[in-house]
Amino acid sequence: MDFKYYLFDLDNCLIHYPNFIDFFDNILKENLKNFSINTPPQKERKELLYAEEKHKDILIQWGISDCELFWKLFNEIDFKNRKKLIEKSEIFLFNKVKSVLQRLRDENKKLALISNSPSYIVEYVIEKLSLNKYFDVVLWIDYNKNQNLAKPSPYGILSILDKLKYNSENSNAIMIG
Repeated sequence: MDFKYYLFDLDNCLIHYPNFIDFFDNILKENLKNFSINTPPQKERKELLYAEEKHKDILIQWGISDCELFWKLFNEIDFKNRKKLIEKSEIFLFNKVKSVLQRLRDENKKLALISNSPSYIVEYVIEKLSLNKYFDVVLWIDYNKNQNLAKPSPYGILSILDKLKYNSENSNAIMIG
């Protein structure tokens, strides 16, 4: 099957993290200290990371009523930690990412990047890792907007395909990550 549209996830698809689940769990635990609540068990914390639209219910159950503040602070900690790890080369591109992306560009494929992280984090990461020139469209999720587009919801993918003017009758698309 020949694909014309390639949609990539950023984290742990193009970019390696030392331990992805622990990375985000540590951010979550650090952020929970801002709300002076006991840290929930690991199973509950992991559920939050994969909760999709149910994340508000989980936070409220934990005693956090200001979900927007929670995610704002979470993203600030995330950004601080990512910057440190990028500077220490502990967050880095997987081998051959740039050569594969360049080959796809040379073949006139349409490339998009999809991330559940906020704009300022995605922009920083793709700039630091010199990825910005490869993508026709980038989708990020800021807490106060685009939540309905967050992966694994299909709406973000469909939104990107719409921006790329994808026509399923004469071309194929693939999501990687």
